[in-house]
Amino acid sequence: MSKLAVTLRGQGDLAEACKLREETLDIQRRLRGPEHAATTISAWNLLRTLQDSGEIAAELAALKRDLLWLLDRDPATLSADQRAVRAYVAEAVEKTG
Repeated sequence: MSKLAVTLRGQGDLAEACKLREETLDIQRRLRGPEHAATTISAWNLLRTLQDSGEIAAELAALKRDLLWLLDRDPATLSADQRAVRAYVAEAVEKTG
C-alpha cells in the first residue's frame, strides 16, 4: 500500500495517495501500536503527502494526533528514523509557534 501511495503521489493523485497513507497508518497503529517505529514512518509519510496536497487542517491534525508525542520522549529511546522525524516535528512546531 505504501509503495502504491508513492506511485500515486508521483502521478499527482494526492487524494488517493492520502487515502492509502491513512489506511496504512491505521493498520500500523492497530498492529504495532502508536509509538512503534513503523507507525511513526507511516505517520510521517501521511504528513508529507498532506503537506503536498495543501490540506493544512488535516496536516495539523495528523501532526498532533500521531507525531507530537515524539517531543516528549528522550531521543536516546527512539529509533534512528524516529529521531529524524522528531527533529522535523520540533522544527515544524517551532515555526508554527
